[in-house]
Amino acid sequence: GEAPPSPSAVTSARFLGLITETPEVRPGESAAIEVLWVDPAERAVTFAGWWCWEGPAVDPLRCDPAIAEGPLTPGRSARAWTVGPLRPPPGAREAIVVLEASLEGQRTSAFRRVGVRADGALHTPPELQAVTLRQGDRAVLVAAGDEVGVTDASFRVEVQGEAAAGAGPLMASFFATGGVFDPPRAVSPAPLVSRWSPRGAEGGEIWVLLRDARGGVRARTFRVRRGG
Repeated sequence: GEAPPSPSAVTSARFLGLITETPEVRPGESAAIEVLWVDPAERAVTFAGWWCWEGPAVDPLRCDPAIAEGPLTPGRSARAWTVGPLRPPPGAREAIVVLEASLEGQRTSAFRRVGVRADGALHTPPELQAVTLRQGDRAVLVAAGDEVGVTDASFRVEVQGEAAAGAGPLMASFFATGGVFDPPRAVSPAPLVSRWSPRGAEGGEIWVLLRDARGGVRARTFRVRRGG
């Protein structure tokens, strides 16, 4: 039969992640959440958000508005939200944050956890040190928002990152609106590398997400166009 589509190919609207600079906060503090949502058709979408304390009877799939502690607070844009202040009840250490997207009558959701720690060092996201696009002998360091010209041949994307102490291993996920990545994700200690193939695409937008084992996420977005 026909091979299933690659998870790296962004062909329809979807969440790629919920990102925060503060995957852990002190009691009474809030965390800012950035929604990484992609729709190749660029249709109008509305978001709603809420949160629950995680516990024996509340897993991410059961955190809904009926049992939520409260809604998220909208930020300065439709992609920015705030959860908190987070004052955990006895025994609770993590809040489940849910974002729901409504698009043309259909709803889809994504979740992440935000930890609350009263003492000790707070966890910080991994450092995304470099994203390199390599094609033959040519290597290009890619910054956020760059557009890179490429030939019709495939190219490699290499990710360098460093996790905070005790937060490894790292995982890099690769997404594209044109072409596909193989493999769609890579996990350290193996090299965080994937190869993009055009599959007839003239280019498109690419996302690289770097995750650690404790909820830290970094993202970088850039564009490629075929033709050098």
